[in-house]
Amino acid sequence: MLEAGCAALVGADKGRIVQSVRHLMHDDAAYRSMQASSNPFGDGTAAQRTEKRLHQMLRPDQAGLAQKAAERTPHVLA
Repeated sequence: MLEAGCAALVGADKGRIVQSVRHLMHDDAAYRSMQASSNPFGDGTAAQRTEKRLHQMLRPDQAGLAQKAAERTPHVLA
């Protein structure tokens, strides 16, 4: 998070925390720079992409795809 630039380490001192929050609230450039940083955890849509791909692979109207998936990934289904 720190290396990605979307968080700041300010410590546990109340005054320092308040100062850092106020800085972000009043300095648009500082706020935008943290906001625009890439998220190290991805874009938040991995589950939707996984669901879509599984649906494509396992649809009954696509003859043979489920069998092909099973053959390619026997370790997953074991």
